[in-house]
Parts: sequence; C-alpha cells; structure tokens
Amino acid sequence: YAVVSLGSPDSVGRMLCGDGWTDRRLVVQMFGRSLDSVEELATFMDDAFEDVPLTELPDSPFSWRELSTPPYRDPDTGGVLSAVHTYRFPGAS
Repeated sequence: YAVVSLGSPDSVGRMLCGDGWTDRRLVVQMFGRSLDSVEELATFMDDAFEDVPLTELPDSPFSWRELSTPPYRDPDTGGVLSAVHTYRFPGAS
C-alpha cells in the first residue's frame, strides 16, 4: 500500500527585488512484503506524479521527483519493506 501526503508550502527563496516563491511537495510512502511489490508501487507513483500536470490543483502545475530512497526492510515491523519518493511542484508566488 502507499500513503500520499501533501506537505505545507516551503519558502524556497527570494529574488533581488524581494519577491519570494514557494514550492509544494507530495510525499509518497510505499510499503510491501516483497521488493517487487514496492518497486511496482514506485513505478505506479512515478507514472502518476513525475512530469505530469497535477490537474486537481490550481493552474495544473507540473511535478518532478525530487527524492527517492531505496527500499528498506524494518525488522521492527515484521520485515515490511518501505521506500519514500517526494515530488515537488511550484506553488503560489
């Protein structure tokens, strides 16, 4: 299974004129019992969020994968594998 969260706006920077901009971030946590199941979810999430317009959001911004972690098996969760992707997209100016 996967959990998709929309993060709060992050202040990214300021221009010389003092105007700033923010980016938004989708965080996707993927879980599975096998490496194949986590990789399948990762591919599905890339197809859904990487370099595609987010039509559900105002101005349909394009997102890009910012971060990905390799699958990790946590011995404290009964051996469940997990991985995380973040996708970034421009927010309001």
